[in-house]
Amino acid sequence: ARADIASNKLKLATIGNERERLQHDIERLNTEFDQARLEEKLREDHRKQELDALQAIATK
Repeated sequence: ARADIASNKLKLATIGNERERLQHDIERLNTEFDQARLEEKLREDHRKQELDALQAIATK
């Protein structure tokens, strides 16, 4: 029984460490996703400005 308890404590510690690692990975990926979304919005805004400028030239 003591061996089972010790084994279960070790498993629990391992699971806790794995959970922390996964949580860290999730936070990192969320940050990367937010950054990529911001960069894509900036590119889209820039494309829209270029398109507006070209349309202004074309309608002169």
